[in-house]
Amino acid sequence: MGLAHRAGEHGRAVLGVLDQPSCASAMSAQTGEHSSTRRTATAASGAACANLADAILCATHPDAFFAPGRQKPSLRVARRVRMSRWGGDC
Repeated sequence: MGLAHRAGEHGRAVLGVLDQPSCASAMSAQTGEHSSTRRTATAASGAACANLADAILCATHPDAFFAPGRQKPSLRVARRVRMSRWGGDC
């Protein structure tokens, strides 16, 4: 889940949360703050990208979770990033 601050035409990411209860894992990140993981209590990091076109997407393939008509948003993001890597679920 992400939260963006909208100022004008473009937004700025300010908070991100990833929760994976099946393996007791969670990560959170806030702009200007250190990121953390719940499982290991260690710092986490990500690449700073000014544009979605510069980002690398690593995720479970949408086929694993969504009915065919619900896959479009995930696949739309995948088309806009620099590189996509699809994996299986945990």
